[in-house]
Amino acid sequence: MFKLSMLRKKASNGGPEWAFHLGCCLLRGEYETDTGVVQKIRRNIKEGLYWLRSAAEKGNYDAMIELGAYYADTAKGDKSKLLTALFWEKKAWRANCEIAGQNIAVTYSQLGNRQLCHKWLQRGYKRCKWSTRLSLAKTFLCGYGVRRNVPKAEQLFRDVLRDHGSHPSHKALAKKYLRMIKRGESPDDSVVYP
Repeated sequence: MFKLSMLRKKASNGGPEWAFHLGCCLLRGEYETDTGVVQKIRRNIKEGLYWLRSAAEKGNYDAMIELGAYYADTAKGDKSKLLTALFWEKKAWRANCEIAGQNIAVTYSQLGNRQLCHKWLQRGYKRCKWSTRLSLAKTFLCGYGVRRNVPKAEQLFRDVLRDHGSHPSHKALAKKYLRMIKRGESPDDSVVYP
């Protein structure tokens, strides 16, 4: 039987991975057992953020990404929360977290800065092609933060289709955009980020 007190003890005495795990559980209000059973627990955002910060300050980049995601997801236009999200996402980037570039790009998009959104997608693509390729292709297709470049977009969409590691939903989107290009349609930039 799961006891939150046991997880708190491990987080207090152990490495940052336990603090990260506890923080996520408290933020989400659930705990997944080793057998995959999800148990509901009392959600505690304040304590969850405390444990995530504790893990992040000890170098756990998963905690940095989780903190960035929390602040970005709850910002609802609050610029200070978006800047806090960027702070944690950039710390994760400096800690060599592969997906941080895409997260930073999304946060810059939420701030309305298309150029920095595109710049961070390019940085993310250089570090980790699979997580940013589709989004980067869409910026070229729509001219989102960059001069519109349909051939470059086509190349990136085709790379998504050729890559055996691409998620099926990414491949489906790449096919959709390649059909749009072939028909001469020009999507608006809402296809990049909401």
